[in-house]
Amino acid sequence: VAVYVAPIAPPVTYRIAGRDRDLCVGETNAQNPLELVKQVAVSCNTDYHITETSFGPYLDRIGTDTAAGSIGWLYMVNNAVATVGAADYELKANDEVFWYFADYRDQVTRLTLSPSEVSSGGSAITTVEYYNGAAWLALSGASVRAANTLVTTGADGKATLKLSDG
Repeated sequence: VAVYVAPIAPPVTYRIAGRDRDLCVGETNAQNPLELVKQVAVSCNTDYHITETSFGPYLDRIGTDTAAGSIGWLYMVNNAVATVGAADYELKANDEVFWYFADYRDQVTRLTLSPSEVSSGGSAITTVEYYNGAAWLALSGASVRAANTLVTTGADGKATLKLSDG
């Protein structure tokens, strides 16, 4: 007689970003990134489709964003591009899972503000970086638009953003 004890899914945070907007952000418990999508689809008020391939399950649609050619659903865990299929990646407690819809040849970018809140008349430093497959690097010449203000990052990937009240 053998006893099977199902593994306890670790707590993780997630963000699912579609073609032009975030579809869902939250926290859940999941064994792998593919299971995460299955679990949160209802609470995110969206659906998904998975195709079985010779390489394993392939997430080809979330909501209305459907994979075609080199564009499809990709994922990162803890700001690093994964090197295995979503069903094979074993999540650990407090991992951050990011699903995004893009061309696999695109560079993933991120924008941070410091400070994240500014008093009237104040300014914030915006930093834009891209992921080169191994590390986050400064993105020079990136345009950042907020309201009617447009700034361009320097060689260090930074620009000062000052907005009027409102």
